[in-house]
Amino acid sequence: MPLVAGGGIVVRACSGRRFIRPLAKKYHPDISKNNAASKRKFQEIRDAYEILSNAEKRRHYDMIFESDIESVAADIQVDLPLSFAEAAKGCTKHISFGAKKEVVILLVPSEEYVQLVEALGRLLSPHSNQLAIHESCAACDGTGTVEGVKDVKVAIPAGIDSGDTIRVPRAGNSGRRGIPSGNLIIKIKVAKDPVFIRDGSDIYVDARISFTQAILGGKVEVPTLNGTLQIKIPKGVQAGQVLVLRGQGLQKHVGFVDHGDQLVRFQIKLPTRLTDRQRAIMEEFAKEEILLENSIFPSGNWSVIGRKMVLRSALVPLLLAAVLVFIYHDMMVISQAMGESCGLEKLLPKPSYHGNM
Repeated sequence: MPLVAGGGIVVRACSGRRFIRPLAKKYHPDISKNNAASKRKFQEIRDAYEILSNAEKRRHYDMIFESDIESVAADIQVDLPLSFAEAAKGCTKHISFGAKKEVVILLVPSEEYVQLVEALGRLLSPHSNQLAIHESCAACDGTGTVEGVKDVKVAIPAGIDSGDTIRVPRAGNSGRRGIPSGNLIIKIKVAKDPVFIRDGSDIYVDARISFTQAILGGKVEVPTLNGTLQIKIPKGVQAGQVLVLRGQGLQKHVGFVDHGDQLVRFQIKLPTRLTDRQRAIMEEFAKEEILLENSIFPSGNWSVIGRKMVLRSALVPLLLAAVLVFIYHDMMVISQAMGESCGLEKLLPKPSYHGNM
């Protein structure tokens, strides 16, 4: 076990006392008069000899030294903001933060320094360098660390979420006199995304479709984490109905499934402007709906569920016919605007719109 004397000299217990006496004689004040450096070295040699010679002092110092080695420098915690895309895909970030840094000083040792090393074993300064000096350090005041800025490169795993932490071992504050450095604790904060809504490893996205698409079905493009994807619209889809895209969510780090799901919510856009013919068709459809309900349920004894099921099966053909008229009418408007003729222009009046344009 090494022993530290005054001024930073470390003396190993195996060092022979016979090497100390010649050095003490060489740097004795009576021999090296008016030499301040020799006086300091003589004091260090005398302190080291006293520790080696006194079993109680050696035992007391060994306890302090072992406690020092077992301790660790303080950890540092920093917040790291990420965009939704960075958290979803993973990325590499460079982080700069204030911390205690180790002082690194390398000097070419003098002849006297080499003699001391050979005589007393291994010498260490307050710094943790293997090759160092035994004079006091003005920058760190003997602690071996100074306040500074550390830069760390960190790999961010895909699928990380707000509140998660990343631990970078030994990247925190540097330890004094060889004490192990602390850890860097990175706390993640993920920003909200304007398109995707996150729920754990699942993501939600809205798909806006027309009411004719909701009735007849069709296809629509939706954004995913890997670009746009064309999906099929089920016939008769309802507002708020969800379509699940398996495995299209965020990466998982636990469990048997490696990715979450993407859930597409259908939002139906209703028309805000109608032509005279479209309005007449919808009014006719409403009358048919009322007449059909009254003719099927004259006594009103059927359950609500039964009434809905029968109405739905009976009204679907009528609604499909109305939708076809809407589509045909729009095609005629486009045809007339392009100067083309289908031979049926006279059957349909020129469209006029109600409401604000």
